[in-house]
Amino acid sequence: MATYVAQVQTPWTAEKVFSYLADLENLEQWDPGVSSAKIVQGTKGEDGATYDVSANKAKLRYKITDYQKPSLVGFEAKTRFFESIDKITVEKNQSGSLVTYDAILLLNGPLRVFDFALKKFFNNLGDKAAIGLAANLEGELATHD
Repeated sequence: MATYVAQVQTPWTAEKVFSYLADLENLEQWDPGVSSAKIVQGTKGEDGATYDVSANKAKLRYKITDYQKPSLVGFEAKTRFFESIDKITVEKNQSGSLVTYDAILLLNGPLRVFDFALKKFFNNLGDKAAIGLAANLEGELATHD
């Protein structure tokens, strides 16, 4: 299992950040690994919405699985080879909002023996997404691992 966590401080309100990030069609604006993201079922940025996402040459179907407006949106994609679990938390603060991006990548079945090698690759992808997220939210990267 590979994990990545980053925090971005933005002047945007929690409501504005949440609305932007809960609509996964916006992924291609801030995550350079995403070449396209289109809604295929449900209502944009709402609980249960499903999106087809092309990311790093993979075709993924993400579904919003945890929706607590305006503080939390979680979404997941599963393939034969791996599972991607993302959670974005938005906390209002004096400077606008603090956004925490928490991502997990799990290899399936016998591929799990390669988990140890996945961390560096996943961190590289995560860093690029976090930098894009900070830029698109007109904020700055606060922390990342």
